[in-house]
Amino acid sequence: MKDYQFQAGSKTVRFTADITADAAKFFEELLTDQERKYGIVADGKRIQILSLFFILSAEKGGFRVFAPDYAGNPAEDMISDLTLSIQILGQQLFIMQKTGLAPQDTVSLLDTAVVRRTVQTSPDVYLMKQERKKNHDSGLYLGSLSDHGRSDNPDDYTVLPLYSLLNSHPAALAVVGLPVGAIAVIRQNEIVGICDQDGKEVFR
Repeated sequence: MKDYQFQAGSKTVRFTADITADAAKFFEELLTDQERKYGIVADGKRIQILSLFFILSAEKGGFRVFAPDYAGNPAEDMISDLTLSIQILGQQLFIMQKTGLAPQDTVSLLDTAVVRRTVQTSPDVYLMKQERKKNHDSGLYLGSLSDHGRSDNPDDYTVLPLYSLLNSHPAALAVVGLPVGAIAVIRQNEIVGICDQDGKEVFR
């Protein structure tokens, strides 16, 4: 674990993470750019970058960046260790760059997805983006590749917050920003294919 410090304009910003030097530099440049464009460095400021939230808090001599505790209770608990948040952010940006697919709406890891119950015991799954029906609904559906057809039994489905996929299919968090109609296939927690809304394979 390492403490990082950088200047975002005239403001000193600090964060803690166990990441590579390149990942730290990327995050510093990202926040510096956000400060230059939107003036985000302020006490109590909550910002969203792709599906991740970050919170800035004033401390002696500058500001510290916190993030929701996605491995715990992110709706209530904030932590100073940004390792997980920066890793997920990097994975999401990697998928965007490789596929050319930009999010059509703003999904948060606190939003929910409809999940086929068989997913919780299946290593091979697919994630499909549909239209959002209400607030905090991501529009995402996660099903198992071993499922045989659609089930009309509502008991075969559940609704889960996206961050809970860390426990079963963490690779899915890299593709929660897919546009409507896109599908990602995940085998053994590895993204093996993505098709865009027209059915064209854009990642393999």
